[in-house]
Amino acid sequence: MKKQIKHFSVFQTSKVLAILFGAIAIIFVPFLLIPSLGNEGNGSMVVFSLAAPFLYAIMGFIFTALFCWIYNILAKYVGGIEFTLEDVK
Repeated sequence: MKKQIKHFSVFQTSKVLAILFGAIAIIFVPFLLIPSLGNEGNGSMVVFSLAAPFLYAIMGFIFTALFCWIYNILAKYVGGIEFTLEDVK
């Protein structure tokens, strides 16, 4: 059976994806910190590495909200994304 996504809840979708983006960014913090370990005078890299998950989550929230808003407008005129569901036995 075909289904179509007619509307995204902008705030809820943005909130969930912001948390997901932040969690993904936390995985990369150790890799961002490695270059700064051998460099004593590079404290800005440490600050950036620790701030990155928050910045990534904030930007993820903002852009997801923007894309959901645009999608909801476009879906009214051209229809939503279609997908097929299948019952699992």
